[in-house]
Amino acid sequence: MPLIKSNSRSYRWLLSELFVVVLGILVAFQVDEWRSERELQEQENAQLYALHADFTENVKRLEGVIDRQEKEVKKQDTHVDYTMDVPNFALPDLTVLQKAPDQQSAYLMSLAHHNDINLSCTKSG
Repeated sequence: MPLIKSNSRSYRWLLSELFVVVLGILVAFQVDEWRSERELQEQENAQLYALHADFTENVKRLEGVIDRQEKEVKKQDTHVDYTMDVPNFALPDLTVLQKAPDQQSAYLMSLAHHNDINLSCTKSG
């Protein structure tokens, strides 16, 4: 009988050791998973900070471009105010010219007449 008791003790010991080893392996996998997630989170945060810095820089640059464009538009508006001070001068309506190509010459003639422009043509021949 002592042989059976010692075998059952060794099996219990073997099973308890196996349980501890498996548990250790599972804990190691969990710790590794936790580290991987933490590294990914740190990388994501670094990328988000970099994107934020890029966006902030882009906003500053675009604000500068917008300021320059607004100044240029103001200059051009001032220039247009001085050059377009011609009374009763009608500008052509480009939509009419695009939609009705068969009526282009009549429209241009009426526009020229309104603006007192002589468009008389003579044929040589």
